[in-house]
Amino acid sequence: MASSTGTSITFMQLCESFEKVRASRLKQEKIRILETFVDKCKNIADKVENASDGKLDEIMHPIFRLILPNFADDYKETPTSLARLYADVYSLPKQSHDYKCLISDRNYIPKIASNRFEGNDFAERAYSILKKWLPRQSNTKVMIADVNRFLDDIGNKDATKQQKVQSFRIILRQMTGLEMKWLTRIILKDLHLGTRKENILDFLDTGSCSTSWSRWVKDKPAIHSSLGMKPDVQLFTHFKPMLLERLNIDDGPKLFSTPAQYYVQVKYDGERSQIHMSRGRYTYFTRNGFDITKRPLLGETESLGYLSGKFARFLDPDCFSFILDGELMVWDKGQKALLTKGMNVDVKFLKANGPYRPCFVAFDIIMHNDTLLLDTPYHMRVTQLQSLLSKARGALSVSEVTLIKDTTQLGDIFRSKCLQEKEEGIVVKRYDFLYKPGVRDGGGCYKIKAEYSDNLVQDLDLIILGGCYTIHKSPRKLNSLLMGAALPASNREERPSEFVEIVSVSNGLSNEEWDFLEEKFSPKWLEERPASVVCSKKSQPDAWLRPEDSVILTIRATEMVPSHNYPLKYSFRFPRVTHIRKDKPWYSVCTSTEILSLVKEKGTIHKLIKVEATLENDEKLIRVPKRTSDKPRTRARPQSERIAHVLFKTQVIHTRRLEGKEICVINGTEDFPEEKIQETLGWHSAKIVKYPTPTTYCTIVGKTTTIRALDAIKNHDNVVSFDWFLRIIRDPKSSISFHPWELLSKRKHSPDSPEEYDMYFDYYQIDATASTLKHSFVRIDELGQDAKPFRETPSPCMFRNVNGFFSEKMIFEQLVFRDQAGTIKENFEDSVTHVFVKDQADRTASDLKVYERAGAKIVKSEWITECFFQDRFLNVEDYLIDFDD
Repeated sequence: MASSTGTSITFMQLCESFEKVRASRLKQEKIRILETFVDKCKNIADKVENASDGKLDEIMHPIFRLILPNFADDYKETPTSLARLYADVYSLPKQSHDYKCLISDRNYIPKIASNRFEGNDFAERAYSILKKWLPRQSNTKVMIADVNRFLDDIGNKDATKQQKVQSFRIILRQMTGLEMKWLTRIILKDLHLGTRKENILDFLDTGSCSTSWSRWVKDKPAIHSSLGMKPDVQLFTHFKPMLLERLNIDDGPKLFSTPAQYYVQVKYDGERSQIHMSRGRYTYFTRNGFDITKRPLLGETESLGYLSGKFARFLDPDCFSFILDGELMVWDKGQKALLTKGMNVDVKFLKANGPYRPCFVAFDIIMHNDTLLLDTPYHMRVTQLQSLLSKARGALSVSEVTLIKDTTQLGDIFRSKCLQEKEEGIVVKRYDFLYKPGVRDGGGCYKIKAEYSDNLVQDLDLIILGGCYTIHKSPRKLNSLLMGAALPASNREERPSEFVEIVSVSNGLSNEEWDFLEEKFSPKWLEERPASVVCSKKSQPDAWLRPEDSVILTIRATEMVPSHNYPLKYSFRFPRVTHIRKDKPWYSVCTSTEILSLVKEKGTIHKLIKVEATLENDEKLIRVPKRTSDKPRTRARPQSERIAHVLFKTQVIHTRRLEGKEICVINGTEDFPEEKIQETLGWHSAKIVKYPTPTTYCTIVGKTTTIRALDAIKNHDNVVSFDWFLRIIRDPKSSISFHPWELLSKRKHSPDSPEEYDMYFDYYQIDATASTLKHSFVRIDELGQDAKPFRETPSPCMFRNVNGFFSEKMIFEQLVFRDQAGTIKENFEDSVTHVFVKDQADRTASDLKVYERAGAKIVKSEWITECFFQDRFLNVEDYLIDFDD
């Protein structure tokens, strides 16, 4: 049945739909295009097969297989292996230019213009090289069924390389270049559509897909939840564990927006594992599915390993099979304490006679006595788990859970575990959540860490000393940065002259920020290490930077760990970039002395949590009771209150712009917290005060909804918004006086001072600009019926019935055009009557003639401004662009 439907739908139809999806920039539009194609296929299936008998899934399977190729297991090729196959298909000599372009890697720069194919899209590169052997139009239509048969042929495990080459030759003779490009992407299981596979699964109608479609997605937990199907969890077969959704402690109240109960437990920093047992046989899997059963101290049976022997002794005797989810930790026999991953002791490679032992901490049970518990609520699973295992110190334990019912209880546990005891974090699980393998978001399980909050963790300002590039992508792209600190100068007034590396970072930057750094540094990269940089032999980047040519990045890390790979003997774990400090000069970087002052006990791990860290900036410090547990600890706890301020003690002065100005900062924004605003103002010589007084120049408010902000707006003059702060730091030439739209309270001025602007924020002595006009128009809308006319005599709606398309952004002209009843079209369409062009030199005549042939008039934008200032509708013929000039 499926074959007849496959012969009714051409592969070119699918390729054209893929092209439309790839060209669209909107996520909703991408999904709509795919949904339209799938609906069309289903309509064809209904007509051809009369699929009302419930076999629609068998008919649609060939379509789904091509739309979601990454879920197919029967064929697998890499860009390198596929490139060699194509070379054999077209008999390309290994020394030929086309062969080298096809097998391009880091050591070969192709002699093809960079704009002819995208860097990491092999299909685009192969298409640009091989299209000369492919027809633009084919007399033979390749059907969906043909492509599926081809995939079956190359996926046959018994097929030889020569048989694969022959299969490629047969189908490529019938294909156009476009079809070949999309076939390549399907084979590589990466369509480059710009949308996630989960979004595609959301719209697939799987209600009637119950047989072959279900079999096709068997053992693929990532899509079970999207399809509403139960995953096939089996003993001794790995499945993807359920993951935790990230949650900021500030968003804790959202969990209790409706009455709910949650279990809270400590988040352990070990090796996520699952243990399967049946009739005395054990199997240990890591999170990614590696079988580590035969590693030392684990063991397939109780006689073959330490941990399996412990299970046999401390397991409920009535239990004959289970699947447990938990964390494999390292137990230090000498200190009698659990170690974390940051201590560079791998639980998978412990020695039988060494100082360490594996310890399994269980926090969920998925199967008990051959019964799956996927439909069992968590509170029942916890009870069963606690009765299953007896605690064996240093070998087996069940994670302790605490039931909470409100935000206060959540905050208390977070303060105790994360801020005082410096645990990695806490885990919050809904009382009745169901275990869903492979699911992270929306499952009811959350992880909360101090590092997720800006005001709880100590950030570091480090300088870029070098960079590393991608290895197997063409063109090469910057993908990691070597960061360093300054060695203190002999004189505090001098700039540092030596810098030392401390960590490499590759996370936290957006694609645009990576492009910015690459463009900035490309003419400044050095092959040799600068004399001012101290570096270990192990850390050798692809390119170096002189500190004077570099920039500072704000780095946030989980903890500071001992490391012999760096000169300071310390580095940072899980570093990521939070900001590019364009406002900070290269010499204002953290020093090695400041960083090492964080170390209070050598050889231990140090959490980078501020000692003064609290959950509320405006409240007094939270006093947490002293720890009374005698449980051994391996992390060093900070003992000095200097830690929270150690990085920014020395004030750096950039300008005297705000000298003599007393400024109070009430709060900041999510991207620019209060501390950074104060620090930036200090660079411009401002005096920072905690509370506004009559002598305060202004009070800055970032978030206007807090109690302290509302009080300042009500009771103090010259309270300004965050916009004022942004304007004066971004534009050095901008006046520090307040614009009316920046004021949140009344303006403070002497009684005899003249008014500077009218009720519409239009200045009396300063010419209006596009920006000020925009604020004036907003003000007019705010005043509504109480506003006076903008002009002495009302102008007619002179641009009524004119549909305009602006070839580029023209703020003033667009404001005037819309104000005078003109209709602005975002895209060119048939209803457009006028196309406005500001600078004809920026547009080719051929581009503009396309609009003219569609019936629109090509008009100089000055027509709008002349009509506005002369207050009459001028003859548009005098402003038409003449293409004959």
